[in-house]
Amino acid sequence: MDHLFQIGFSITGFTALVLLMKNENNRQSRYSVLLLILWFTRFLVLFLKDKINLYDFPFLVVSDQSLLLLDGVLFYWYVKSLSNPLKLKNQFLHIIPFLISIGFSIMTVFMVGKTEIVDQFYEINSIRNEGDIEASGLDVLVFLLIVIFINGFYVFRSIGLLKKYDGLLTDNYSNLLNLRISWLKKITYFWLIFSFIPLVLFSFSYIFRTIQFEAFETIFLGGLWATAIFFSTNVISQRYSNEETLFKAPTTPVKNKSNEEIEEVFTKLTQYIEKNETFKDAKLTLHSLATQLEIKPAKLSVAINSKNETNFHEFINTYRIEAVKTELINTDEQIIIIAYKNGFNSKSTFNSAFKKMTGMTPSQFRKTSNPSK
Repeated sequence: MDHLFQIGFSITGFTALVLLMKNENNRQSRYSVLLLILWFTRFLVLFLKDKINLYDFPFLVVSDQSLLLLDGVLFYWYVKSLSNPLKLKNQFLHIIPFLISIGFSIMTVFMVGKTEIVDQFYEINSIRNEGDIEASGLDVLVFLLIVIFINGFYVFRSIGLLKKYDGLLTDNYSNLLNLRISWLKKITYFWLIFSFIPLVLFSFSYIFRTIQFEAFETIFLGGLWATAIFFSTNVISQRYSNEETLFKAPTTPVKNKSNEEIEEVFTKLTQYIEKNETFKDAKLTLHSLATQLEIKPAKLSVAINSKNETNFHEFINTYRIEAVKTELINTDEQIIIIAYKNGFNSKSTFNSAFKKMTGMTPSQFRKTSNPSK
């Protein structure tokens, strides 16, 4: 797998360097770089362990195991940073297991001896490749269970945060092009299938002595490699919200808001949109619309969610689709031009939204509504 490790540290290192050179002053990029540095370090260490004389660098023997305790933590930090002003200095508790593990590993090298630790490494690898996992010892099983628990905890928390983030986007943006992170959800489930689950199965099989270590190692490391590469190729072009206030508006009705007040805000909103056709602004957000109306974003969000029983994204797109439908019936203009004129900034998102709301494509709607066009 040497060539895979080489590709792995090359791509993750290059991506981290590109993100740093962009000099983007946002928390999301900083946390994505941390995750990329972790993967770069892992693949580089794995590559070097097979290429250099480990007797000259004995600490490489025990370094990569401790790194397994950081994947879930750093992934969670990145996901959490999408919608929260996460401060690195307040996250020390999350890396305590890693610090304990790396400290214990360093202490083991000095206690056992540098030469002896390398000898044991080569001997255990030889036995494992023959399928005798008993040679690993009970400490390996305990360590794997700790890795499974810690990474599983953070991965499942990340899934919940991704769902929350998706809801925040639809409650605050009229267009979601490049802001949604659907690829990150795919990575999460891929990671669970090809990295987390193999660890669980290996631990289970360890008890019953039914697994070939080499097969497990190939699947596990292959899963980590594929996850890192997929993350690198997507994060480099990812855009993030630069308006912190967008994520402070409540997504559910607030107590102490009377029906009369909500009705008044909603009426003012609909009248303003219909008069000024603000839905045609592709960059329209909840915050910018609230500023125009001189209403707090929180009140506007409550009014939309309560009266229209939908989020801001769908609320604005309803106006856009209605305007598009009118033009499809009454003009011969190209469909994509009509879409862009009425606030959509992507052909794919327009087609998806139109079909969702009408049950047919724009072309089908035009032919059905006005056969002469």
